[in-house]
Amino acid sequence: MKRNKRGYLIGQYCKWNENGRLVIEGNFATTEIVYTTIQDGIGFGQKEGKWKYYDNNGKLLRSEKYKKGKLIDKK
Repeated sequence: MKRNKRGYLIGQYCKWNENGRLVIEGNFATTEIVYTTIQDGIGFGQKEGKWKYYDNNGKLLRSEKYKKGKLIDKK
């Protein structure tokens, strides 16, 4: 997990459980765009692209797709 100078999460994100199994994987936005309003654009620390969530045995529970920090698809 990486953070930029302002402390926002950026890039690839992975989380493992106490047994070392991957339970979450996804990406945070790595670029910052000037906002026209606070709600517009994409900023650091927002989920971007595909996110996957697994149970403690490694089985895929669900996948989600984000664009500009907003959930656009869920399976």
